Amino acid sequence: MKILIADDSQSDRMILESILFKMGHTVTSSPDGNAAMEEMRKSPFPIALIDWVMPEQDGVSLCRNIRKAEHDTNGYTYIIMVTAKGKKENILEALEAGADDFISKPVDADILASRIRVAERIFNANKALAEKNENLAFLQNQLIVHNVGLRGQVEALKKNLSGISTTKSRGQVHDSGLGAGEAHLIECLDGTENRAYDMFKAEISRGIPGFIISRTSDKKIREKYGLKDIEIINLSKGLGGDAGQILPLNFLALDHSKADYPTNTNLQAIVELIRDFMEHNSGAVILLDGIEYLFTRFQMIPTMEMLYELSEVTGRFGGKIIIVCYPDTLDQKILPLLKREMNWHPLLR
Repeated sequence: MKILIADDSQSDRMILESILFKMGHTVTSSPDGNAAMEEMRKSPFPIALIDWVMPEQDGVSLCRNIRKAEHDTNGYTYIIMVTAKGKKENILEALEAGADDFISKPVDADILASRIRVAERIFNANKALAEKNENLAFLQNQLIVHNVGLRGQVEALKKNLSGISTTKSRGQVHDSGLGAGEAHLIECLDGTENRAYDMFKAEISRGIPGFIISRTSDKKIREKYGLKDIEIINLSKGLGGDAGQILPLNFLALDHSKADYPTNTNLQAIVELIRDFMEHNSGAVILLDGIEYLFTRFQMIPTMEMLYELSEVTGRFGGKIIIVCYPDTLDQKILPLLKREMNWHPLLR
């Protein structure tokens, strides 16, 4: 461990160095308080042995200055005051200045070794606690980021909304009944994607505004499902369609003629587009058909972050998001994560 010695006596420094070297520590020595403070500014030390009486800056002043500097660095140095002054008032003065321990001169090697081991244990315990706090803060942030429409779910519980009502025939849904403020993952196989669109249509038939994000041509969607006045993002070409556009074509910038691969900025553009839509259409329903395409074109983490943000945005405004999911097309690491974070609606078989 790195240890700083501040003592104007060369012989005393050599004694301390000898003891600490034998213990396996790395030692830096300074002849006065100012030089010691310069060393601290260059690189913090876990432990410092400080003599009381020194020129330029005495041990008590150095102690105070080290503690002041720690406010800016969030670090901590375990300070042991080494001095011939052993009166009660001297000890209290040193402790009030910020010293952690006190050892008398002449220094006994065994006592010093024992105090250093105590300092090591305390330093390592503080370090472990700081790391745990950092991990806790990280996990708290992750919980915030990954919380899929929690506020919307609370509202949904208050309203006591029922689950989706289905018939026993494979893939048919007569009434969506989807909880507001929630993200719904709808299992589909080839030819059964109608169930997700039927849920979407059930919502907009009640006068709820809707928005579709799909890789399928907006023209085909309008013709197949009779959705004439719905805003549609085509993931391959950007915004398109006959309905009035709420943002210009170049906003999404997913034109593959301009770039071989989309950038992560495109994902954020989708989020911002939906955010703008939800701000003007509280309680709206969003249909996302094409997550397998997004996971293929982008990395997993940016795509998952986009889904979390979409869920959070729709939940914040009391809306809901319907996500079409073809399990066979997704990586087996991704599907369990999606199921855990969203409301999973499997096919009836």
